[in-house]
Amino acid sequence: MTDMPAPNESAIKIDARGLECPVPTQQAVDAMKLARESCTPATLVVQLDDAVCAADIPHHAQALGFDTETERANGPLWTITLKPRIADAGSE
Repeated sequence: MTDMPAPNESAIKIDARGLECPVPTQQAVDAMKLARESCTPATLVVQLDDAVCAADIPHHAQALGFDTETERANGPLWTITLKPRIADAGSE
């Protein structure tokens, strides 16, 4: 599930908990591409519990011009924050 931010929110939240690979990765990639295409410098926050996707998403993010920060909670829950690199905005 992808939630578009309300005007006072600064991040797009993607709740991919319970979804198996490759769905969380595809949701994150689609959201990053949409943010790039719309020139919206939105931060994306992905919550997921699939270890393979937790490793894959940062690789895709780098290729799409996003910096990542990955946090792992107790158990199999990751939160990945994806921030567009300002220098790369619109340079595709």
